[in-house]
Amino acid sequence: MTRPNSAPPKGPLIMLGLMSVASLGGPFLIFLVIRGGQSPDWPPDRPVEWLTISLVTLSVVSLMLACVTSGSWSRPRSS
Repeated sequence: MTRPNSAPPKGPLIMLGLMSVASLGGPFLIFLVIRGGQSPDWPPDRPVEWLTISLVTLSVVSLMLACVTSGSWSRPRSS
């Protein structure tokens, strides 16, 4: 018996979109924040620079893990 066509789950697609935005826009955000201090070179000299780097990195890693594990948490319920 064939199953009716169902739409794919939206959760993994949303996670993939967010990960794309974070991984493409994150480096630009880091660059803009680092260029704003007294020293525009590495290493960052302000706490906001370190906070931005940490938050961008954490968001990319957590969204990547969500995308990788989405097969287990987004399975459609069998009837």
